[in-house]
Amino acid sequence: MDPGRGNHSALLHGRTISTCGSENNPHRGAARRDLKDHVEASGGSPCAPHHEAVRGRSMPSGTTTSSPDPRCSAEPRGEVSLSALQSHRTPLENLVIRLLLIPCALSWVITVIVATPPAWFRIQDTLERRADVESSPVTTRAADPAAAARKRSGGALVGAGDHLLVRFPDGVDIPYGQGAERSLPGDAYDAWTALVGRLGEVTLVPIIRSIPPERVIELVTVAAERDPGYAVEDPLRWFRVTHGPGEDVEDVAEALRAWGEHVGIPLRVWIQPSPAPGPDTPSDPYWPKQRYLREPIGMHKGVGADAVRGVRGADGSGVRFVDVEKGWFLGHEDFSGARIDWTWGASFAEEGHGTSTLGVVIAQPGMTGCIGITPAATTGLASIYPNGATDLHDYSYEDPIWMGIASIVDAGESGAVLLLELQRRWGPQEAGRYVPIEVEPTVWLAIRTAVALGITVVEAAGSSTRRTVLDEFVDERGRRVLDPLVSGDFRDSGAILVGATDADLSPDTVGTSRGRRVDCFARGIGVPVPGPDPLTGALGRSTYTYYGGSSSAAAIIAGVAVATQGISLARTGEPLTPAALRDLLRDQTPGVHTESAEGIQVDQVGVMPNLAGILAVLEAGGSGKAIPRQGPGR
Repeated sequence: MDPGRGNHSALLHGRTISTCGSENNPHRGAARRDLKDHVEASGGSPCAPHHEAVRGRSMPSGTTTSSPDPRCSAEPRGEVSLSALQSHRTPLENLVIRLLLIPCALSWVITVIVATPPAWFRIQDTLERRADVESSPVTTRAADPAAAARKRSGGALVGAGDHLLVRFPDGVDIPYGQGAERSLPGDAYDAWTALVGRLGEVTLVPIIRSIPPERVIELVTVAAERDPGYAVEDPLRWFRVTHGPGEDVEDVAEALRAWGEHVGIPLRVWIQPSPAPGPDTPSDPYWPKQRYLREPIGMHKGVGADAVRGVRGADGSGVRFVDVEKGWFLGHEDFSGARIDWTWGASFAEEGHGTSTLGVVIAQPGMTGCIGITPAATTGLASIYPNGATDLHDYSYEDPIWMGIASIVDAGESGAVLLLELQRRWGPQEAGRYVPIEVEPTVWLAIRTAVALGITVVEAAGSSTRRTVLDEFVDERGRRVLDPLVSGDFRDSGAILVGATDADLSPDTVGTSRGRRVDCFARGIGVPVPGPDPLTGALGRSTYTYYGGSSSAAAIIAGVAVATQGISLARTGEPLTPAALRDLLRDQTPGVHTESAEGIQVDQVGVMPNLAGILAVLEAGGSGKAIPRQGPGR
């Protein structure tokens, strides 16, 4: 295309144009040649008044501008309307010009569509790569601005809720109790006293206080007898270190490492971040239908709970369900008649979160609200805040899990399901990245013990404000503990890890962590539940809301697990083992599961179980097709 012609056509696209000649010039051919010559002389670009016209700001008649083109610098400018200029052309010329506008416009649109996304994705990829590096646990402590703030402020408020944990080596004889440091050998205790002289009060506190040490030893012994592959470190070697409120937790950690090297007692030192928000919080207005309970047919993409209603055991009869939360409200109308027979700890925070989780699993039918997946399950509740907790820093991730384990074993209950509605921050707070709570080594020990004792553990993968791939997570030792393909690093707790998707089975619009370790997914947006009123935030007897993220997804999968165990108990008198149940829920056989929008390998959130398909497998005498995991699995 003639460059002058192309720019000329573009100029004619406006309502008015500025020309380098008089408005009443009768020589239309000369005027066109004059404009064409001007465009060519300016390198294919019109002069300044033409730019103004293209932007919709026509230059007033008689205005002058500075330009290297003499026709644009000395002669007065006039305005010519498009209709006036067209009147000087033949109809054929007008038609040709209009036809020339079409490919020019299409070319511009195609250029924008093709060129812009790659540029945006390159920028986005660069930002994400930079964020990944900055938030890696190996480098977080050096790059974390909060840590720098603590250093500058002398260890004041920022990060004050972080816990400092240490593990003593097996060869050190130390009792499991408050003030255990007093039993250290002479030289070691003298060095500890010197440490206290520098840092103030530094005391060892057991991390497991909900049950006595003797009971922990019994549970670990039984776990080893029941599961030949159970070989874990002694949980009674871990202590929490309390220190003065004015001391920076990282400074104390470094001092303890130095103490251990000095006295020949190498400590494993672990900084445990203070509790993150629940994997998601109730949001959105109330009230759509509970479509996540339908079979995955047509527009209804759910877990098939409605399809098995009426099947013996599918309502959770005879199955123990334990939910670990921060708080709950049991006065809601949907829990009237629910089989909740024990609670442990204080309902201290995020009561709406726990209420919504319970609603997904055990909301009672026949009320005005929702219907839980397994309303007949017997339920126990445990909080990370012990009774008498005075602030949010007085928490324990481990205590409620061990309490749940002990209560289930003591009651002789088979097929129990333990749900962990907790997550752990990965990197700086502002990064918005969360991972499963099992990356805490002490929590991993508790989960692994529960699984060895026959308790199925369902765990949220974590809700992240950006794409978070668990395969990339590394612990303080530089190990990729959540990547099944790294055989020397991977540590399989045995829990069922749950991600989330939207109603169209896509995880991209839901804040969810993902990776090869994730077993299952479920609905993570628009799940109607009992919870705080979305307008007022009030939590009452008849308030409802929407639930989402990996919180709602984990609750749904927990309900599916309870229903599956109930059906198995009713049919055979025996529950599935945690390993068999996990394999069944992540089974990739068509009909037993539902794939995510882009498939297992792309979305990396596993599959969505279908209770109708699971029932067919159980009726056929199967218990799920085992899917091999690479790595040691222990």
